[in-house]
Amino acid sequence: MPQHKSLLVGMRWVAAGRKRKCYHNPKAHVIHQHDAVLEVRVGMSWQGYCEVCGREMIRLAIEELRSVDPAKP
Repeated sequence: MPQHKSLLVGMRWVAAGRKRKCYHNPKAHVIHQHDAVLEVRVGMSWQGYCEVCGREMIRLAIEELRSVDPAKP
């Protein structure tokens, strides 16, 4: 029997290899080397988000999934 496809293939937590900016708020959020970064797959590249923004994105996604009514098309 085939396995189900994962819906989480487009995100991962990594340690920043260098100083970079958060894609969500580049003016206010700086990601320093070795900080946790949530990388989200966009096409052939990855966009990096700081830990604060990443956790909020995951929280909102979980909230949205919980609100889905499987009976509705």
